[in-house]
Amino acid sequence: MALNIGERTGTRFRPTAGGGLIVVLSSIAVSLVALQFLGSQLRIHWSVGTHYQLGPEYAPTLAVLAAFPIIVTALFAGLSLLGRRLERVESFEDGRAYYELVAFGTMTAVVIFQVTLVGANLVV
Repeated sequence: MALNIGERTGTRFRPTAGGGLIVVLSSIAVSLVALQFLGSQLRIHWSVGTHYQLGPEYAPTLAVLAAFPIIVTALFAGLSLLGRRLERVESFEDGRAYYELVAFGTMTAVVIFQVTLVGANLVV
């Protein structure tokens, strides 16, 4: 699933490189937009139908919304570095498509969780 670009054999186009950047930018955009609509506290734990002492828990909105882009960026950087190191292994090309899919899916799952958390706090 990797394509050679030009004459150099070491230059590779990684499908999740552009997609990963879009996911990082999406996480930043969600945080920036959500800051305009959410209060100073963000509900991070719901306890429906459980023991009366287990109430909702809150965290500072800015801290939570800043954490998501940081986590997604760290995932993007870490998975990109791991992919570059794995390129040195001969058998990696056989499973590269799966690696790219899992890397992209992991970052996307974090952003989906971020959108879900923001959406749940807009409803409350």
